[in-house]
Parts: sequence; structure tokens; C-alpha cells
Amino acid sequence: MNWRDLPVEELARQYNNRGLVPDHGDFFATWADWSEDYRSRAPAKLLDVAYGPGEAEKLDLFLPRVGNAPLHLFIHGGYWQSMGRKDFSFVAESVNDHGAAVAVMSYGLCPTVTMDEIVAQVRACAAFLLGHGRVLGIDASRISISGHSAGGHLGAMLCATDFSTLDSDLPNNPVSGAVLISGLYDLQPLVPTPINDKVGMDMETAERNSPVHLPPRTRAPILCVTGSDESPEFHRQMREFTGRWAGTGAHITATAIPATHHFSVVEAAFEVGGPILAMIDSAS
Repeated sequence: MNWRDLPVEELARQYNNRGLVPDHGDFFATWADWSEDYRSRAPAKLLDVAYGPGEAEKLDLFLPRVGNAPLHLFIHGGYWQSMGRKDFSFVAESVNDHGAAVAVMSYGLCPTVTMDEIVAQVRACAAFLLGHGRVLGIDASRISISGHSAGGHLGAMLCATDFSTLDSDLPNNPVSGAVLISGLYDLQPLVPTPINDKVGMDMETAERNSPVHLPPRTRAPILCVTGSDESPEFHRQMREFTGRWAGTGAHITATAIPATHHFSVVEAAFEVGGPILAMIDSAS
């Protein structure tokens, strides 16, 4: 079914992940505890590194015990209007144990900033990491990416970015792999829903910031993941995006992780044997 055929009330219901998962607050509390714990005992870390001029334009870098490690960038969700890097420090632990460095970034939140500004900030963060690898003690010649929900959307936007247009010294195709978790690839269905009250997109803004309407700029493998128990709209978005990009020759696939919903799928993605560590292995 086309999303335009759904009543606005049904669209709003299917995109209201907190409403669909009544115990979502338990996940947020657990993630906060895990994140605080890992920040306290990570083998090496650089916290609150500024990648841009704004107060929110900062990242936390978690380093493994090995030097010159490959780099992984995680982008948080929250419908571009909530949460931040401190809520997701926990994702770095399994990746650090696997020998890769992890940058967990923040970006400005709506309504303080616009969608265009958020996309620009995420691109600036990736460009900063790629350009400062030696100073930061990482091998940033290539960068793997993951993101959840709104972060999955922003990760897809990075996969649609020609980095040489941001900095002529950067390669145009530095992405070594991406796992996009419960991403949003077409933003237009969100415009008539309450989610957009703070985001403030019109249809034109939503279209130009929708990866489904953009050409891929990487030939690296991209895996789109969703929870098996997520709403039909999230599954439709994943199918349509992967189908559209695969049709252009992108190396993109999709899968649903069994017995997971919009929040539990994050933990499953970072588990040993999960898609994030498998991507890092294949990219190294």
C-alpha cells in the first residue's frame, strides 16, 4: 500500500514508535546506565570533541587497546528532536572489543535547527573525522557507519554524499560499509504527522533530504535492518529504499532481525554475531 492511501491518524500511529512499544522508557533507562558505565571504564576515550562551532556539534571517541584502529561512526535517533551521544556510549563497547574505534556523535535538535542543518552537521562530522585521523590516533582513511531510526536516515544521507565536494582533500567515496537500523528513507510520510510539529518540514524539504530520492555515492556494502515486530511502514520504507538503490547498482541488502522491535533491534545489531561487527570484519 502507498503511504498516501493511509489516513493521517494511521500514519501517525505507525511512526509513533514510543506508542507502539509501551516499555520504551525501560530501554532508555538501561541504555543510559550502560552508557555511563562504559564511559567510566573505556580503555581510552576523547570526550566532547568539537567537530563544528555549535554547542551540539560534538562527538565522543572511544578507542580500543590497539593503535591506528579502523573507525566506526554511530548516529543516534530520536526523530531529530531528542536524545544525544551520551545516551548511546554503550554501543562502543562491543566494537572496541572488536578492535575498532567508535565515534558517537551529537547534532543540533529540532526545532532549534532545521533538517537541512542537521544533515550538514552530520556530513561535517564525518569530514572532520576523515581529516583528523592522525591527530585522533585512528585510521580514518575509511569510515564505517551505523545509525538508528533518524540516525539510520542520516547514515543513508552520508552514503549519498560525495565527500570531495565538502573538502577537496577527501576521497569522494570513503565509506567502507554501513548498517542502517530502522531507518527512515522517505521523509514525506512524516510531514502530516505530529512528528513534524518540531521538525518543521514542508514536502520540498522532506524530498531533498530523503535518501530514497538521491543517488548512492558509495559502492561499499550497505545493510538495512529493521525489527521483525516494527510497523508495516518501517518495513515498507526499508523495502522501497533498498529496491530503489539496488536498481542503481548499489550493493545494498535488507533483513529483519527476528523477535525485535524498534528499540530492542539496536541491542541486537551490536551483539557478537550481529551485523555491525560482521560489517567491521568485512571492511577491515
